[in-house]
Amino acid sequence: MAEQQDPVTHGELVEIVRRLDDRISSMDRSMDDRFQVVNERISGMDRRIDERFEAVNDRISSLDRNLNDRISSLDRSIDDRFQLVNERISSMDRRMDDMNQNLREMRIDIRMLTRFVMGFYGAILAVVGLAFTLYKVFPNIP
Repeated sequence: MAEQQDPVTHGELVEIVRRLDDRISSMDRSMDDRFQVVNERISGMDRRIDERFEAVNDRISSLDRNLNDRISSLDRSIDDRFQLVNERISSMDRRMDDMNQNLREMRIDIRMLTRFVMGFYGAILAVVGLAFTLYKVFPNIP
């Protein structure tokens, strides 16, 4: 046999509905509070992540500037050294040109001196030969 249930009066039904409504409202407020806390935590994490990204971006920018400055400094230093090397090479080229010119002049001077000495010795030989010939031709002349 089926059990017989006591009928619920209208007042009891209203009370049950009111209590359920209170519980649902309480749960809704609790959920709102929890969602608020979660939203605040997410917002805080978002701000911290943004701050970290900003710090990383600042650091990368600083490193980029430092590297660019260092590269520019090295580039200037290398350019200065190349310029110094080019100046030294130009100076050596000028010295080599001067030395070549001096050597040409010395060769010309040596040729002229050689011709003079050969001419002088030729003249001496001619005079000695003439004297010898005259001595042989005229042996008794005092």
